[in-house]
Amino acid sequence: MNKQEISNGTLIDVRSIEEFAQGHHPDSLNIPLDQLEHALVNVHQYTAPIYLCCASGIRSDYAAKWLRNQGIDAVNVGGWESLLPDSNEKNPNVS
Repeated sequence: MNKQEISNGTLIDVRSIEEFAQGHHPDSLNIPLDQLEHALVNVHQYTAPIYLCCASGIRSDYAAKWLRNQGIDAVNVGGWESLLPDSNEKNPNVS
């Protein structure tokens, strides 16, 4: 998945707020997996496809399947660090 593809949709990181605060893709929104159902109305308004990431791809896979069952074009893109332009850049949003 490259930056151009992601920019054609919306990237949602389903990790916890604490995990997200430790580092995240600069173009991602944080909607923790346990809050996704409550955020469904908002997710419907985001630009599709919805790309989902987390730490390893397990939670984002669950989220993508659930969103597809809700009629949303959702794609699991796996771990967020693999989406960074420089794979050595682990925590670009931590000061």
